[in-house]
Amino acid sequence: MMRKTILTLAAAVLLCGCSSAPAEEKAEAVIDKNVPITRGQAVKMLALSRYTPNEINALPRSIDLEDSDISNWCDKYINAAVKAGIISGTQENTFLQNDMLTLEQADFILKKAAEGKNLVLQYNKEDRKKPISMDVWLQEFEAIKGSAQEKEIVILADKKLCPELSDNFVFSSEGLLCSDGLDIRPEYINKGIKAYIRDGSILALTEITTNTPTINNAVCESIVDGGAVMNIKGCHIFCRCDTAALGLGEGQTYNIKISDNCITELVSP
Repeated sequence: MMRKTILTLAAAVLLCGCSSAPAEEKAEAVIDKNVPITRGQAVKMLALSRYTPNEINALPRSIDLEDSDISNWCDKYINAAVKAGIISGTQENTFLQNDMLTLEQADFILKKAAEGKNLVLQYNKEDRKKPISMDVWLQEFEAIKGSAQEKEIVILADKKLCPELSDNFVFSSEGLLCSDGLDIRPEYINKGIKAYIRDGSILALTEITTNTPTINNAVCESIVDGGAVMNIKGCHIFCRCDTAALGLGEGQTYNIKISDNCITELVSP
């Protein structure tokens, strides 16, 4: 109940003035899956493969770690993964969430998370201390993802664009999403992105699919100079466009194709 209240309040704040920044030159949007995954990123995904975010928040904290406390974004996920019997600390009182997850460690926790499934991570024994890449981790995670779903989303605003947003949240084509532990880069905004999602939380961003995504059921709240204010899942976003040429009308609902915060065309349902 507390989690739901927080999200509702955050959405209400967004209605009061979240807007996108003017278009600017951005780096090419690419998600590099060859980079190593950290222990913190992995434990978040493991925790959300077993529990919903509400269940994770409600779990009594039973861990005692020198390098983590309740102010740490990763703490609740470590606690949940320990509760599920998937992981433990690397030493007696530490977890080392920013360290790279090694192939040996990944193999161990994936087998525990698989609960009897025949899940085998293949690697040479001499490479066991090397980090596992995000790409290889995601291939293995697919078998134990639980209720997490991979779907395409469009991130519309982060805290830099919308200061009213709570920490570790973004507004998206799926509404308000928790993004703790993720690096939301400026070049990801207004792009079609594949992501693992569970109950309002992003587990991982996996691939940029398009620079011109389509957003369904966007309501034209008002026509303003140089564009329109669109209501997308409760978030008011200013989009540049030629409203007359597009035929936008206030109060109407559209499927819109966007590129760098500009509506380029209306898409038939």
